[in-house]
Amino acid sequence: MRITNSMMADQFLLDANESLNRLAKAQQQVDSTKKINGIEDDPLATMASLKARNKLSSLSEYQDSVSTATSYLKENGNAVDSLNSVIQSAYELIVSANSGGKTAGNLADIGNEVAGLRDEVFSIANSTLGTAYLFSGNSSKTP
Repeated sequence: MRITNSMMADQFLLDANESLNRLAKAQQQVDSTKKINGIEDDPLATMASLKARNKLSSLSEYQDSVSTATSYLKENGNAVDSLNSVIQSAYELIVSANSGGKTAGNLADIGNEVAGLRDEVFSIANSTLGTAYLFSGNSSKTP
């Protein structure tokens, strides 16, 4: 086969053009500080980075859920502590009323205090975190 000067020149120009394209791509990577500027640069690395991005997104959602659950647990703990102290007060009032030696007026006062404590229990039971009621079971929108 005969190789002509024009064939050698064409091949030289083709190789030079490919080298310039590779150089331009490398320069773009240096300028943007990104290895991948488009899917065509490296399809496998693009897929790996998309998977990593999806994983990071799901981890972020998980962290938000954990933060919300932690807030609910803290508020529930505070409410239960308050409820415990109210029930303890009611127990002490009932024991003192049952001990004898109380007049009808004293018993009426104790009854009023217990009624106030009952209202406080209802108030604690209807406590909220944001717009959700803490102790409303499946329906957090109703007290």
